[in-house]
Formats: sequence, structure tokens, C-alpha cells
Amino acid sequence: MPHADSEAGILWAEYELPTGLSEGFHFIDGWTYYVQESGYLLKDSSIGTLTFDANGRFTSGDAALDKLVADILKTMIAENPDKDRYELLYQAHLYCRDSFKYLRRYVDNPAFGTNGWEIENATVMFTTGRGNCYNYAASFWALARALGYDARAVSGTCTGTNQPHGWCFIEFDGKDYIFDCEWEMAYRERGVFDKNMFKVPKEKWSFWTYRWKK
Repeated sequence: MPHADSEAGILWAEYELPTGLSEGFHFIDGWTYYVQESGYLLKDSSIGTLTFDANGRFTSGDAALDKLVADILKTMIAENPDKDRYELLYQAHLYCRDSFKYLRRYVDNPAFGTNGWEIENATVMFTTGRGNCYNYAASFWALARALGYDARAVSGTCTGTNQPHGWCFIEFDGKDYIFDCEWEMAYRERGVFDKNMFKVPKEKWSFWTYRWKK
């Protein structure tokens, strides 16, 4: 016999069941989900600035970029099955550092202190494999956020000559850290391999004279 509708008029078969997964972020085929304490997926809601759609998937707001990121993360996670989410963040840093070619651009770069340029710049980098510091920053921003980190891409300046530059911030335990895969790539291309630009603490920022709109 077919089950009758509930009092609310919903078929019993349509009731959502708990996932059976622990609370937190989970990655399935490269897509990111968040399981609540109740065991149900977070849907049509946000954690900080991270948004999850009606299917429970993390979304940047751009379907094309989300698919590009999911494909990258699917491969990255398959190649690093034993790494936790923080270790995958470092793999994302290495991926952005090593997978692209630098392309110098003088036009259409984000103005100092602006945002809203991340999706376009990340998409360009993932589809062409070439870009400048803003593309590097945006690509890491996209991967980091898909891994569940509230990353912020920044358009500022660096060095004593106030050179326009893009990088990312992520907060850990109430403190901001800089993530700058493009600078690390540039060092390595010049034969300098002792500069680690992953999670740079505040006490080291002055070395590169980072400036941004606060």
C-alpha cells in the first residue's frame, strides 16, 4: 500500500533524513556541504560569508566558477585522501602557486580597496591558466572558500614603491593571516625557496610593506 500523505500534505517519502555524518564540512565529488549538529545539511543559509544553496552545496554565487572549483577539489582530495581540511588548504596554496603562468596586465586591474572582482579573476585563471597577482589571489580565494574558510581577497599595495598587489586574508583564532601564493611563486622563479607565503602572521607583514583599505 502506498503511504498516505502527512497531516501537512507532504508524502512521507519526501521527508529529509539525517545524513549520518558528523557536524562540520564534508566534501563529496569535489562539492562542499555543511552538516549541522542535528545531522541535516545546511540549506539556503550561510555560515559567516559562506553561502549554501537549496541542495546544501557551497556556492560562490556563480555556477560556472563553482563547477571549475569542484573539479579541482575533486582531484586534489583524491590525490590527498588522508589530509584534513587545513592540510587541503595548504594543497590549494601549492596548486595556485605552481599551476599557472604569470601574465602581466596594466589595464582592468582592481582599484585599491575594491572588491567584487574575485569571481571574474578566478574564472579567468582557472580557464586560461594565466594571470597576474589578482588572478592568483582570486583563485586561492575561490578554493579556500570552497574548503570552508572565510577567505577575503584584497586589492592593495606592497613594497616600498606601493606596487599594486592582490592577496588573501584568512582569520584564525581572531587573528588575520596573509596568504600570497603569487609572491611565493615569484620568489621561486628567482631561485629563492625559503620564503613561505602561506599563513603569514602580522609580525612579518612589514617586510613586504602590505597596505590595504581597512
